[in-house]
This record gives sequence, C-alpha cells and structure tokens, in this order.
Amino acid sequence: MKKEKGFTLIELLAVIVILGIITVIAVPKVLDIINKSKESAASSSIKLVKDAIKTQVASSDLTGPVFTKETDGCYIFNFDDQTSGNVKALEIKNKDKVSGSIKYCNNTFSDDTLKFDGNSISKDEPKGKIICKRATTLHTEECTQTDGSMFCSGAGYTASGSKGTSTITYGNLGTSGTLTTGDSFDCDVNGDGEYNPETERFYYVSDYYNTSTKSFENDTAVLIYYNNVNLGNPNNNTKSSYDSSGENWHGPRTAIEQLPTTSQWNNVSLKNISRTILNENSSNITTGGTLPNKFSYEGYSSRLITIQEVRKAAHNDNIPIWKVGELDDYNYFVENTSFSSPNGRNLAYWLETPCSDSSSLAFGVYGHNRNVGSNDVPHLGVYSVRPAIEVSKKNIEY
Repeated sequence: MKKEKGFTLIELLAVIVILGIITVIAVPKVLDIINKSKESAASSSIKLVKDAIKTQVASSDLTGPVFTKETDGCYIFNFDDQTSGNVKALEIKNKDKVSGSIKYCNNTFSDDTLKFDGNSISKDEPKGKIICKRATTLHTEECTQTDGSMFCSGAGYTASGSKGTSTITYGNLGTSGTLTTGDSFDCDVNGDGEYNPETERFYYVSDYYNTSTKSFENDTAVLIYYNNVNLGNPNNNTKSSYDSSGENWHGPRTAIEQLPTTSQWNNVSLKNISRTILNENSSNITTGGTLPNKFSYEGYSSRLITIQEVRKAAHNDNIPIWKVGELDDYNYFVENTSFSSPNGRNLAYWLETPCSDSSSLAFGVYGHNRNVGSNDVPHLGVYSVRPAIEVSKKNIEY
C-alpha cells in the first residue's frame, strides 16, 4: 500500500493563521452588514412613524383630547410613555417597538431621538431633499444714485469711485464646503423643484439665533431674501409698519402680515413658530413694556431677521454704530432698496428687534445709509418687509 503523507506542523500552523486572518477581516464586515441592515430597518420604520404623525395630525382636531398642543404651538410625541396622551392615540403598526421622542412643528420634525427596536438612525444618513443650491451667477445692478456720500455712489460705485465701476455685484459664489456670510443660494421655497436665480435668490447670513436660549445653533442656517415682499410676493416699493399700534413691545404684529405664508413657500418652515422677541441687548423689555416670549409666526414660513444675526454676519457686536456705510462689506443686505436706484424703492426694511430705550422704535436696515437704524413702529414712509428663512444645513448643497 501507498503510504499517505500527512500535514506537517508548519503547514497546520499556516492554515490556522490564514483562517485567523480571514476571520479578522470577514467578521467585522459581516457585523457591519448586520448593523446596516438594522439601521435600514429602523430608518424605514421611523419614516413610517413620521408619516403617520403627519397624516393623523393633519386629519385630527388639533385642540381636542387626541393631540395636546404645546405652548409653542408644536407637538411632542414621547414614545417612552404610551399609556396616555397623543402617542397612545396614534395608529401606528408596531408602535410598542418605538422609543424616544420627537417634536412636530409647522410640518417639520426636530429634537428627534426616536429608535425602533432599540436601533436609531445613523447620523450619516443621506441628507434628504436639497432646498438650497449654490448660485452659479450673481445678481447685479447699475448704480444710478449720484449723492456723494449716501447710497451706492457714496459707497464708491461710480466710474471714478473707489469701486472703479457703476456695476454693483451682490453676494458671493463662495467656496465649496464652507458657508460664509453673503454666499448666494437659489432656494426651492415653493417646492416646485426649480431653483430660480431671479425670484428664489437668498443670501446666507449666519447660523440660526435661538431667541429663547440666546445662543446660535450651528445646525441651521438663516438666509435672507434678495427683495422685500408684499403679501409674500417680491415687491420693493410696498410699505409696511412694524406695529400699527405705535407700541414696540408687542413685536412686529403688522409687519409679519406681508411675509410668505406656509402655502406660498411650502418647502421651508421655521424651527419654532412661537418666538421670544428680544431687544438689541438680548433682553425682553423696552421702556414701553415687556416683550412677548411667545410671539406667533403661525401660518408663515419665514420671519424677520434679528439684529443679533446681522451682527454675526458683519462680525460687529456693536451694530448699530450709527455710521454711514457700516454694511458696505455686506451689500447683499441692501439689494433692491434705494441703495442702487431712486425709482420708487423703499429706503429700508424692518428687523424683528425693537429698541430697548424706547416705547415706539424698532430697528431696520437702511439702503441709503448702508447701515442699521431705527424708526417709529407705525411708520409707513420708508419701511418694507424682507423675509428670512431657516434651513437645516443638511438641506443645503454647499
């Protein structure tokens, strides 16, 4: 008989080493596939939960016993307590496997800690829909003002001026991967899938300023529209007061009536439709009275910009310094004002911010002085309304 030769010890050790290497490489990949599968299942299930919330909130009596409206006009769904309240009433398959909580406000979810069967959605999930895209061209206007110190001519936009040209260019094209104040974006605010550079032009101002916590939040961008509006439509000569009562401690009750509604700009929404109104010192009083801590923007998809956000954009915490030209390096703030042309355009638009040392003044951006100033809140002579939108940075292509 032929004698069969066996494996040597060295050969067996080599096989064991190879198997060990394969195990080291393969097991993490298998575990990664399993984890991704769990995340995918959790993502699909949580999406169904959110869809159910949207549908059932929209079709239910919002003031009835089924859904409890929070003080800021939003809804909190706490799945860790399913014994009572609005979560119990939700008709969702496998609801008992959902944990965590979520806030639903003005057709937008936030404060999301939801898990399904113990699994959360990875922070590296796809961004979702793109609301704002970087502009590929910039808006320009010709300077037709002739004043030596005011308007665009005072800023140097003449053939012999410091700019060396009469053509005004607004905003920046920006640098990929970085958000800089003045970066130009075209935003699909009405949800039609178009990013119109003429009528949907916005400028990045700063991170979102939370007036309740008095702090900036870097997950959300604030962008200002290129034009003033009249009942939500672009218009640079319709005038509006801040508050027709003449009292500044109620917030911009009259001005917000010109803002785009949630049906006009249905692709964007505010993080909180109930906002704390602050003065320029970030406190809640004027000489007239206490400012509202629950000023409602309900029904509107945008708001007025705050003086804190203007300061952040201009890198100047002392604004207003009552100096002509304090916004010269940030001219996107004054597009479509009398800055460039005297032809029926308004001089200014309102900020959300009232003056602390007055009972009747609020701040605004002035085109002729290129600065932040103040005026009486019932004033109709020069002020318009300019919307600012809040967009999660996950929904901005930059």
